[in-house]
Amino acid sequence: SYMSNADVKKTDLDISIPEPPTAEMVLFPWMHTDYWGQSWLLVACFYVAAILGVLSGIFSLANLGSMDGVTLAVYAACFATVGFARVAFGGYHLSKYVLREDDRFKWFDFSVRNVVLGVVIGAVMLGISWVGMNLFYSAHPEFVGQSATSASSSLLLSLPAQILVLVLFAPLFEELVWRGVVFRGVLSLGAETWFVVLSQAILFAAFHFGFANNLTMLDLVSFWLLVLFGVFLGMARWFTGSLVPGLAAHMLYNFGAVMLMVAA
Repeated sequence: SYMSNADVKKTDLDISIPEPPTAEMVLFPWMHTDYWGQSWLLVACFYVAAILGVLSGIFSLANLGSMDGVTLAVYAACFATVGFARVAFGGYHLSKYVLREDDRFKWFDFSVRNVVLGVVIGAVMLGISWVGMNLFYSAHPEFVGQSATSASSSLLLSLPAQILVLVLFAPLFEELVWRGVVFRGVLSLGAETWFVVLSQAILFAAFHFGFANNLTMLDLVSFWLLVLFGVFLGMARWFTGSLVPGLAAHMLYNFGAVMLMVAA
């Protein structure tokens, strides 16, 4: 069963200082869950930071003067900070304070139920986004023909590249990060369910917007639509314990968005 911070009495806390983590524990945290617990996923943020760092270099070289590389570098630094913080705290254990654990959470479970649920979520979110954006364009015709900042860089890609990046690579990467590492990591700290779902959704939406861009009202509408999508994906992760519904929904949603951009 779950326990909150309020359930832990001061007299129950036995603070001990074991040996600090070794290099192997940091490099392969999933092999040392007896030391990290489920918070090994926070240590795995180092890998996320490394991937983002490589992508930052690639984007910077491919698009000189673009802020894409800078944005990715900032996020790489954020994930690296999370990893450093968990490693720095790694030597301090509360032996009687059991962080929230739940073995039913898995990475991938390709059951028919999970795939169908993902398709339904993706289709519903496409409908909500289509209605929402059309209402916005009707109220603000000056934005007709413009794209949100989150989609502007993808418009520079060819159709095959958009399908490869947006429909295959991006959904897999983002589900591993937001509904995988971030969702599971925050959950391991004992956070309430609503906070876990909402926080990962906001971070997921914010990740799609560059810091140095002048954001418009169109970007604000797109941001909240992505937050709503992130909430749906987070709830699917919570109730099924799998990344598959979110992955299927994400792929379908991005495919629909690519087709709409092409048609426009």
